[in-house]
Amino acid sequence: MQQKFVNKILTFATSLIVEKGGNVLYESSESGIKSALWLYKNKPEILNGASVYDKVIGKAVASIFIAGKASFIYGLTMSKSAVKLLEFHKISYVFGTLVPEIYNRARTALCPMEQLVFNAVSASDSVKLIEEKFND
Repeated sequence: MQQKFVNKILTFATSLIVEKGGNVLYESSESGIKSALWLYKNKPEILNGASVYDKVIGKAVASIFIAGKASFIYGLTMSKSAVKLLEFHKISYVFGTLVPEIYNRARTALCPMEQLVFNAVSASDSVKLIEEKFND
């Protein structure tokens, strides 16, 4: 884990950083799952073997990074279901804060993407559900 990337996530100006060997290959300030999904679908080679730093890692986003073959994942906030999935797939991870669940932005219910993948067994099943949702 490289502290400079964690620090950049902490500034709140950046929400996603993908790096290999200390070099930033992708960076986004967009919140939510869309930038992770775009990267997975359009530039999968960037994720392969990379370290990923993200503000919020729930099961849905973790599934995308697992399917993209990331080797390390840092989440400023990470859910217990993401940890369980990362451990199952033997992906190294670190979190700032562990939470039981990821909620929607209004904090009134579970995040819609987390609801979508709640019963998915594998990362690949989750990614299929996410892709179907965004193809509607």
